[in-house]
Amino acid sequence: YCCSLFGGDIFRMLIPFLELNVRFRCLSVTPKDSANKLSGSIPGVRLFTETLTRFNTLKEFQCGGQLCDNDVEVLIRALACHFGLTKIDLGENDVGGRTIAALAALFTNPNFPLEGLILRRCSLDDEGVPILADALARNNTIRKLHL
Repeated sequence: YCCSLFGGDIFRMLIPFLELNVRFRCLSVTPKDSANKLSGSIPGVRLFTETLTRFNTLKEFQCGGQLCDNDVEVLIRALACHFGLTKIDLGENDVGGRTIAALAALFTNPNFPLEGLILRRCSLDDEGVPILADALARNNTIRKLHL
């Protein structure tokens, strides 16, 4: 759990732990306040997404804290190697059509047994709603949906 170390090398420093710990299952990243946002920090976003692609053991992923749509989309694409994901929580982020399309590609893939999708307070836009509805119609694993 990391709450206020964005923008630094924390993610690079965690790589050995994440690569060697085959039992690591849940990652929750939530900035405490706007001064610690991951969003807008290009090095922070880049380091975080690079770190996510260096291991593949996640079952649950939570990232809140008012990230913009482009940053959330990049994070979702980085999660593509985590085939065992059962829960994605993106609450309180900007989630537009691009992010929903990236999410839809994950949870309509039979290799992703996603059971929980949390998009509370996500500023879901008019472009994203039909994409989400179509993807949900093709999914039979999601058991919990929080909008």
